[in-house]
Amino acid sequence: MESTELKDNVEIQNWFSRIKASGNTKQSYLQALKAFTEMAGKAPEQLILEAEAEVRGGKLMRERTIWIYLPKFRESLEAQELAPLTIKSRMTGVCSFYKSNNIELPVLPKSLGRARPQKKRRDIPTKEQIQAVLKFCDPLEWVLILVGASSGLAATEISNLRVGTSEKDKTRKPGSQSFMSPGQRRMAMSFILAFPRKLQRL
Repeated sequence: MESTELKDNVEIQNWFSRIKASGNTKQSYLQALKAFTEMAGKAPEQLILEAEAEVRGGKLMRERTIWIYLPKFRESLEAQELAPLTIKSRMTGVCSFYKSNNIELPVLPKSLGRARPQKKRRDIPTKEQIQAVLKFCDPLEWVLILVGASSGLAATEISNLRVGTSEKDKTRKPGSQSFMSPGQRRMAMSFILAFPRKLQRL
């Protein structure tokens, strides 16, 4: 299914409502379900009906299709050479979909070690490289780079910064206005994650 179809799917909307998903979570989980439904060849409602029918039929966990689906899905993600954190995020999204519909999941062997960024994404840019990139940035990109380079904040933390957020401002009101719109936050996330590739083009 296409992302737009999934977004309008009743099962997906009910799922997001039950877990109170944020905008970023919805986007991430939609990508996960799109890949999973394509692999399984079934729509979200078909996956749930299939799992419920197997439960009613008294099938053991190892006899259920979910026993086959989840390992196969993880293998398909690994075959694409996706970053470990991306694989973990997509597996989490699929599991959340089933759990929110009260479908029991098999216990899968844990992957070796913690999910970590790929080595090629851990290179730290030099001061000269950052200065070179800043010459081509618009004001928002300029702020994102300087905050990221000087604060040590993660990409999600930077994109969720709100007006008044600072070390000195400990008494700000909860829910204070974000200095970025949802569209700008998505752009910020994309820009920050793509930053190493921008350096490579210099």
